[in-house]
Amino acid sequence: TLDHINMATISNFYVMRFNLDGSRDVTFGNNGMAITSFQGSSSSKAVMIQSDGKIVAGGMYAYTGSIFQLALARYQTDGTPDLTFGDDGKVLATHSYTVNIYTIGLCEQANQQLVVATSGREAINASHDFMISRFNPDGSSDEGFGNTGYVLTDFDHRREYAAHAYVLNNGKIFATGVASDTALNYYPAMARYNACGTPISTQPEQVINEIVGADATITVSVPAGMATFQWQKENSATWESLTDGGQYSGTQTDTLRISNLEVVANRGRYRCLIFTGNCTDTSATALLQVNTLSIPNVADDHELRMFPNPAKSNLSITSIGDFKNEDYIIIDPLGRKWLQGKLSGHTSMINIKDLASGIYFIKTGNTGVY
Repeated sequence: TLDHINMATISNFYVMRFNLDGSRDVTFGNNGMAITSFQGSSSSKAVMIQSDGKIVAGGMYAYTGSIFQLALARYQTDGTPDLTFGDDGKVLATHSYTVNIYTIGLCEQANQQLVVATSGREAINASHDFMISRFNPDGSSDEGFGNTGYVLTDFDHRREYAAHAYVLNNGKIFATGVASDTALNYYPAMARYNACGTPISTQPEQVINEIVGADATITVSVPAGMATFQWQKENSATWESLTDGGQYSGTQTDTLRISNLEVVANRGRYRCLIFTGNCTDTSATALLQVNTLSIPNVADDHELRMFPNPAKSNLSITSIGDFKNEDYIIIDPLGRKWLQGKLSGHTSMINIKDLASGIYFIKTGNTGVY
């Protein structure tokens, strides 16, 4: 159990341990209780047991006046302070954001770093946001995590409190809590972060449709200045890192560009590795579909020629004779009409950018020339 205890108007952390029958374990700390004093008033809110058996308590302390900041204490299995943690077993966080801690969640990453989920705000009168902090095994702030040791997440609500933190099997961090509306009605809230505390970007989890000869772009987004990138393409059962050259550019930026697409690129799968500090996040996979928007050329003994073919946005039609004011209709293989109009003369331009990828036929004149 944990709570705070008043000693001469100063509150402190205290942690108690009980036997299975509910009796106090008098071998723990001082007669079953471990007490930690901080500067000013403090209050413990959560406790966890690390993988090595050590005990961590988290709460808040009076940073200045009515402004509270995050406080941590760690104990050996017998309840004595762990002197390898912070200053004599305790840590006072001094994040640049003020904090009112009503809820707190603690968890441990595989490398024995501590992840703390609570609430924070930019200024005394600002709204509360989720705040996720990380600390090294010795209690020092992990400056490579988020924004110099912590990250704030705003749900655009009045008050938001993170209450629990979990480390998922893939190393990502999942936080849950509540967020209120302007009437202070509270609703469940959750956020997920990569192992270095930057918000997860699942782009490009999508299918990208382009036609032969066009260019394709795939983009991921993370907070500015916080990451470097490496795009990869699936090659059989492995992923191959791309370099600039040939059809590829931007292979180490947030946007990959693939130029002058060929049919062989159809069904290609791409993803981006996102590096932040010592952490790596992997985007979802994008599937590239390369389609042919094609209107078959007329036979050699007809008078019409069309280019480019395949076409993406505009189709030019030239004729030996004068087809001015002749009607044209564009139909699909099922005979459904998609476009119609009149030709303007020896050379006409038809806007086809709104046509879906596929095979089409063009019919001109009253004689039904294709």
